[in-house]
Amino acid sequence: MGKSTGNHWKQLGLLCLGTSFFGNGTLGITKSVLSVLLQSLGFTGTEIGFISGARGFKAVADIPAGHLSDKIGRKKVAYCGKFLLIIAHWMMGLSHSFWAFFIARSIHGVGSAFNAGAATFGAADLLKRSRGLGQGLLEMANYGSHTIFAAVAGILALNYGVRAPFFILGIAPLFGFLIVWKYLKEPRDLAREDDDRDNPHGHAHTEKADSVSTMKFVGYLLTNPKMLSVFFAGLLTKFADDGLLTMLLPLWAKSQGFSLMQVATMATVAHGSFTIFVVFAGWMSDKIGRKVIMVAGTLVCAGACLMVVALTKVNTLGVMMTVAVLISLGNALIYPVAPAATADVVPEHLRATGMGVYKLVHDAGIFIGPVMMGIGFDRAGVSNSFGVAAMVFLVGTLLLSFCYVEKSKIQI
Repeated sequence: MGKSTGNHWKQLGLLCLGTSFFGNGTLGITKSVLSVLLQSLGFTGTEIGFISGARGFKAVADIPAGHLSDKIGRKKVAYCGKFLLIIAHWMMGLSHSFWAFFIARSIHGVGSAFNAGAATFGAADLLKRSRGLGQGLLEMANYGSHTIFAAVAGILALNYGVRAPFFILGIAPLFGFLIVWKYLKEPRDLAREDDDRDNPHGHAHTEKADSVSTMKFVGYLLTNPKMLSVFFAGLLTKFADDGLLTMLLPLWAKSQGFSLMQVATMATVAHGSFTIFVVFAGWMSDKIGRKVIMVAGTLVCAGACLMVVALTKVNTLGVMMTVAVLISLGNALIYPVAPAATADVVPEHLRATGMGVYKLVHDAGIFIGPVMMGIGFDRAGVSNSFGVAAMVFLVGTLLLSFCYVEKSKIQI
């Protein structure tokens, strides 16, 4: 990136502060206390699964968010997301009925799609030569923020009631809006300036993201086995995050009599472990390739789930904490690498759209994970639910092993 390297790093920092800490970080509120709030209101595991999974409506918004981001820029898409997040937090803080929570979580998902999408696309713009590292840094910012917000949410819930975090912490995206609006330069424009410097006599931006070519491109990605294996790996990250770490593990812990603060501590430690490891995973994928890192991640997650099956009668906080940390570490190996693998092969003028396709499948896990685990918790118990989860991760291992080809061998 030549002379602009320092500015790109500064812009990445502003992107992380505006969209990650004061945006995506607020997901720590729901990860820490939503399941506990819903359980205290008498909802069943299945109902909690559907409410938690309603954030999977994010998947419906991912491709529109990507297409709009290619059309109007990353910053404007982020603005929309932030205000939807604020509305969703306050709705969850005020809700009592199933449908009120379900609608609030759906809005939360759309807000996340726009805010997180802008962050993902922007990081790919700014660090195009080290995409694994860039996505790792972004996810470190996201999950470091989740960790902080989860810890603060637990303290607020303990002292002021379980609804308090939604009102107090839920307005944080407003500060993110101010940072992005006032200080962040449009990442797409900075990327184009780089291309113009690298190709002073070329025509890097002659292609347009028209609707017909965009839909053909989306269809191609969704029928390409090489890319579908990567997309499924992305789905597994949300399956683990929302289905296991956000919903099933807290329900398991509460069913064994552990306190709200202990559940919040488990969430904090798990997300802290992810935060520590995710940058290393992204950096290593730049060095040794995407495939080996993603396969390792699916195997670690499968192993953690099988550990629950083997030790299901040993329901100590130490066992639960160990399982949560292992799932987080396995997830960290996949999380930055799958979007980097997608960004490796999509054309510049359709970068956000292509990554939006990835995020569509990725975010389907937000719905699939909680619903599968909620039904399993009610009907089959903890051990069988984790056994099913282990099989899902092993399917991901097989798909990556036999279908995915490193970026130099993929032609799109």
